[in-house]
Amino acid sequence: MDSDELTRFCEALSLCDEDGEVITIERRAKDAGVQKLKQCLFQSPAERKRVLTDGPWLFDRALLILTEPQGTGELSKLNFSIAPFWVQIHNIPIVCMTVETGEILGKRIGEVLEVDIGSTGTCLGNCIRVRILMDATKPLKRGIRAKLGGCNEVTQFVIFYERLPDFCFRCSYIRHLYRECPIPPTSGSPAGQDLKYSHLLKLPNSSVKPRDARR
Repeated sequence: MDSDELTRFCEALSLCDEDGEVITIERRAKDAGVQKLKQCLFQSPAERKRVLTDGPWLFDRALLILTEPQGTGELSKLNFSIAPFWVQIHNIPIVCMTVETGEILGKRIGEVLEVDIGSTGTCLGNCIRVRILMDATKPLKRGIRAKLGGCNEVTQFVIFYERLPDFCFRCSYIRHLYRECPIPPTSGSPAGQDLKYSHLLKLPNSSVKPRDARR
């Protein structure tokens, strides 16, 4: 029985008095489990923090999501769909290269964790770099359209992702590749010509640099 099957089984299970009385597990047993959980897989608290906060992590170009157990650590209550990503937002007018712009645009992608201001404390550069907590079960965004204050012209901001795993070029979901996509190809289109997305969303590792090195 895998974790999903176990979760569904527990949700459908309804125990009553006939199954026995409710017992209490002593706090010391729980405290021992919490301590073991903190030490699991990590040699030190610093290493544990680094692994949990420095993602996303990939295995064979697939996304590996880690989450810190909360409360009693019930598997059915853990969320393995949220992962942090650094995204670069390009084609931003110079007057909009600010932390505020990064936060506004970043919220259109996910939960903003941090806007990269570098050692100078500014966002000036060829892009705004934002740390985003993203829902990996939703499609990736290619860009954002917005009107600047006092202007009717629509500006298109382009999004690139650092350390992005393999994803579907047809629907942009991370969970499968386009050959496995449930959306059928457009009738009459040559193979691959109906794909809306491409590898260009994914920045090569050579392009993933600190802000101060990208000026």
